[in-house]
Amino acid sequence: MNDIQLDQIINDIPDKKLLLPREVRPILRISLATVYRWCDIGILKSIKIRGTRRISKESVIERLKDAEV
Repeated sequence: MNDIQLDQIINDIPDKKLLLPREVRPILRISLATVYRWCDIGILKSIKIRGTRRISKESVIERLKDAEV
């Protein structure tokens, strides 16, 4: 993936600070189970709001950039 592709992926992320796991799954191209596992072990920063996990958009972007290296 080159910088242009990465920029396009980042621009396509919904414009909100917190994302649902089902929104993160296709961005990172991982399973939903992996999204939850990464939240549990701290790879993705998340919080629970009324029982629903929300993931920091910045955390997703960091993960994309880390994978680029």
